[in-house]
Amino acid sequence: MKNTITVVYAFRDREVSRLLNSVQSVRKHSKEQMINFTVVDYGSSPLYRDALASACANADIHLIRTETEGQPWSKAIAMNIGISSATTDVFLSTDIDMIFEFDVVSELNSRLTKNTKVHCRPYWLPPSGDLRQATLGNFDQLGGFMAMYVEDFMRIGGFCEHIEFWGFEDTEFHSRALGSGCTDVWMPQEIRMYHVWHLPSYGFWDIRPQSSLVFDQTSLVRAFLTNTKAKNEDSHRIGECRSLEDRPLLRMIRENKLQPDAVLEGLYSRELIQQLVELLVQGNIVYLKSGLLFGGFFGGIKEKNKGSIVRHIAKVNSLLSRLGLEIRLARNTKHDWIHILIHELQPIIRDYYWDFENGCYFYPRFKLS
Repeated sequence: MKNTITVVYAFRDREVSRLLNSVQSVRKHSKEQMINFTVVDYGSSPLYRDALASACANADIHLIRTETEGQPWSKAIAMNIGISSATTDVFLSTDIDMIFEFDVVSELNSRLTKNTKVHCRPYWLPPSGDLRQATLGNFDQLGGFMAMYVEDFMRIGGFCEHIEFWGFEDTEFHSRALGSGCTDVWMPQEIRMYHVWHLPSYGFWDIRPQSSLVFDQTSLVRAFLTNTKAKNEDSHRIGECRSLEDRPLLRMIRENKLQPDAVLEGLYSRELIQQLVELLVQGNIVYLKSGLLFGGFFGGIKEKNKGSIVRHIAKVNSLLSRLGLEIRLARNTKHDWIHILIHELQPIIRDYYWDFENGCYFYPRFKLS
């Protein structure tokens, strides 16, 4: 019997048991159905990477590894990789924290048609795990369960890969899908899918710079206003999986052959960027130290207030630069200012490795002769 659906998960540095519990719940209620399971490992660190590989081999789960260790989590790219690899006509994208209490294939067969997407509101479990105390989610929770034809997903453009971390990719895709004539179908509340409670992880995948929220919200507004397709095709195909050949810096780190030529500390300013540019184009590997920066214009602001200033600074400077002016950011979080620098330096960065705790390495795209 031909497999009828591919269930796609995105994974990074989580407890493998969450994934196995979700897969087991689907199989439990769909015993007569043939289902593919694909999990995309988006650059997990060695401990989680090895545990996931072993678990997938034992549980007959297709594992795809993309070498994005040391770079921010992107649920959009991870899902695009998994969905584009599906060999079935239909896919279901879901989270590793979801437990299913229904026959997924049978329910989708009765609801899913071409040019539609099916969603299911999750029931949020309390810490006790008591099913009787679970609360039903709302219709804004699009990402926990989305099923559609692979062909329709690719035609609409997939998830926007310029959206970083997680949270906005589902809403942005939803806007474009509706604009393309795709319709939503929601399963009735009697169909139960539970989201397992867990403590916040606040790892590399959870902590995001304020500036990234601004970039993502801008993409979201643009999608609502223009109904434009995601511009994934401007740099690479949708769902491109990266290998170690694409990550020269990561390869050096693993081989312990990394010897940075410079360590820079200073204000977020055009002067600092110019220093980085000069070092990068010479072919040097640059280590940019993290940490709070002090002094100058915003030196006296409180720790809790600096995020609101940080997220606007790049846009303000882009306007003031036309007049030859600049606001210098004298105090900032390591997450925000390195995130902004990465975007500023993209034209000359071939690879970078961002350690939230210790700093960020930059590797140039080219050398000047």
